[in-house]
Amino acid sequence: MNLCPGISFVADRVTKTGRVMINELPLICPHCGKTTVKPVAWLQQNTFFTCQFCGISVMIDKDVAAQRLAELELRQRQ
Repeated sequence: MNLCPGISFVADRVTKTGRVMINELPLICPHCGKTTVKPVAWLQQNTFFTCQFCGISVMIDKDVAAQRLAELELRQRQ
């Protein structure tokens, strides 16, 4: 999975402790370079995503996605 290095996460809620809930992760299309945002739950259930801009199907690397999400959650705790 090509996660967008410039956008660390997309969130829509802040918890009572002030932490941001990471609900979506951005994906970069290797063909056109544009960003598609997908919910974390969707990413866990799917192997491919289709770029909404160029229509190419891209394989999602679940290990990289899990690692990136863990890194973002770790930063939230600091």
